[in-house]
Amino acid sequence: MRLREGEALAELVSGGDPDWAGVDRRRFLELVDMHRVAPWLFARRARTPLPDWLQPALAKRVAGMEALAMLDEFHRAEVLGALVNAGIGVIPLKGAVLGPWLYGRPALRPANDLDLLLFPEQLDKAASILKKLGYEAAERKRGRWSEKVSHEHAFWRGSDLPVELHVHVTQPGRFRIGLDELFARAEPWSWKGLALRRLDLEDQLLTLIVHAAHHQFLVPLVSWLDIRLLLDRGPDMATIAQRAGKWRMSGALYLAGRILAGLFGDGRLADAAPKMGAVRRLALLPWASARVARADTRGVLADRWGAFWLIDSPAARVRFTASYLVRQSLDGLERRGRVPSGWVAKAAAGFSETAAGEIRDRTSFSPRKGDAR
Repeated sequence: MRLREGEALAELVSGGDPDWAGVDRRRFLELVDMHRVAPWLFARRARTPLPDWLQPALAKRVAGMEALAMLDEFHRAEVLGALVNAGIGVIPLKGAVLGPWLYGRPALRPANDLDLLLFPEQLDKAASILKKLGYEAAERKRGRWSEKVSHEHAFWRGSDLPVELHVHVTQPGRFRIGLDELFARAEPWSWKGLALRRLDLEDQLLTLIVHAAHHQFLVPLVSWLDIRLLLDRGPDMATIAQRAGKWRMSGALYLAGRILAGLFGDGRLADAAPKMGAVRRLALLPWASARVARADTRGVLADRWGAFWLIDSPAARVRFTASYLVRQSLDGLERRGRVPSGWVAKAAAGFSETAAGEIRDRTSFSPRKGDAR
């Protein structure tokens, strides 16, 4: 995010009155669109002072988004109804649940897709139901070796809201999150007459941080607003710290707290995060800046460096990084038509899934049969 306009947007989203001197209007509105906060700003216009030029620009954006939100809501109900009626237990994630539950209205929390968490053994059945509704599996962007341990599977139906089926919250091996415990703690939630479940408050907040970490913390500002609004619901901060330690994501919690404090001046998450050692703090320093969180791009090398240090366990860092490098190498060889065969391929495949092994034991995760297509 461009610094001057980005600072103004972050302050406005948090309810402040930014200094508009030197703010480029066109760039500012580009950032409003990119960070998906137009509905939130427009809904709070009575509480937050807006300059004369901004309110009509927001009104124009929101008018189109309201109609799109109604259409997306219809598609969500269609997909969720079909899955629930088939006996498939799913937990809506991110915007799918935050719009109606946290914000009170889906239009206030735009979402690009419908994210659903389910057990791996129900993936094939859920995929077949989506296909009956006219959805098709999205073209695979990852290589075959990376796809074998993928935690998400996308489905498209023309211009309708895409659906992503998640068999885990993030890549296996990055953090140690038990799928069983997420489902066990999930709370009943009724929406559109459907008996659904949603993650409990603490898991809801932590999985949003996991999602941000998965994307190297380069997530839209609306994602940080989600976390801040969840904090306003009063989660148990001791429970958050305890689960973060158990999930091996204390580093991610620490970084999220630093970034949230930098963006909104909100130190609640930072206060709950455990203290990091000096070496790890230094390694994560480039990521701990709100300025970095608002950047448009960052180098791949910096991303991988940060991902390495986000993992709490030193042994897990090595396994996860080695697994990633092996999968990338195998995918690269396959793209060049030079795939290893025989025992070399078997050994490489086994090693590439090492990081997934611990998670697979805890969650019954296993790659889909036939993924070698």
